[in-house]
This record gives sequence, structure tokens and C-alpha cells, in this order.
Amino acid sequence: MVTEREKRREQFRRDAAAAWRAYQADGLHLTADEADAWLRKLEAGEDAEPPESHG
Repeated sequence: MVTEREKRREQFRRDAAAAWRAYQADGLHLTADEADAWLRKLEAGEDAEPPESHG
């Protein structure tokens, strides 16, 4: 029987692999600082648009 934790871990692995393939294809990304700043706005209740990806 597969546990919920194992399902989440496998989904995380699949998402990471898909993100890596997308980055290799187009080179677009966000920095950790850009993502953190956006998440801080969301946590503060702001209706913030995600930052633009760049190469």
C-alpha cells in the first residue's frame, strides 16, 4: 500500500522533473529572491501577480 507521503513525494519528483525539462527548453526562470518576495506579498494578503520569468 502506498502512503500519502509516498504519493506526495512522487508528485514532487514528477513536478521537479517537468520544471527541469521546461527550464532546459526555454531557459526561463525566477530567482529564489523573486519568488520569496512574491510569496511574502501573498502571505500579507496582497493580490500580487507572479513575477515575469526571465532568461
